[in-house]
Amino acid sequence: MAFEWSDAWVLTAAVYAGEPKTRAALVAAGDYVNHAILTKAELDGGLRRLVAAGYLERVRRGVYALAPAGTVLAGRSVHKTLARVEAELGVSPA
Repeated sequence: MAFEWSDAWVLTAAVYAGEPKTRAALVAAGDYVNHAILTKAELDGGLRRLVAAGYLERVRRGVYALAPAGTVLAGRSVHKTLARVEAELGVSPA
């Protein structure tokens, strides 16, 4: 599966988003991670690809959870987590 760098941003945001991991919580955590706001296209595409690849699970409409494959990528800091996620997905910032 081909990932985009914004997918790494979404997955890292999911690590730091509170529970439940709603779309709003993911956007807020994404701002914390990257000091920018995910676009609707980045969020929708990232959620679709990350669920399909088994990193996230859809709990119900608009609510997500980390799957085991996503949970193991959490690092001791945002920077380390993002670096692990980028390596796992094979992406780097543009």
